[in-house]
Amino acid sequence: MEATTLLAACVPSVLTGVFLFFFQHKIQKNEKKAVARDDTRIRYMKLIVDMLLATHALSEANTVALQTGKTNGEVERALAYAREIKYTYRDFLEESGIQHIF
Repeated sequence: MEATTLLAACVPSVLTGVFLFFFQHKIQKNEKKAVARDDTRIRYMKLIVDMLLATHALSEANTVALQTGKTNGEVERALAYAREIKYTYRDFLEESGIQHIF
C-alpha cells in the first residue's frame, strides 16, 4: 500500500517537472530567435542610415560641382561611396532574405 501511495504522490510532480522542462526549452529557443532577429534588424537599420548618408554625400558633391563648375573628384568619391553602400545593402538582402528581416 505504501508503494502505491508513494507512486501516486510522485507522478504529478514528475509530470509537472517534465512539462516545465519542455516549456523552458521552448522559451529559450524563442529567445535565441528573437536575439538573432534583433541583430538582423540592427544591421538593417545601420545599412539604411549608411544609404541615407551616401545619398547626402552625393547630393552635396553635386551641389558643389554645380556651384564651382568643376567636380574636383568629389562627385567620383561620393559616387563610389554610394555604389559601395548599395552593393553592401544588396548583399545583406540576399544573405538574410527579404522575408526574414522582420
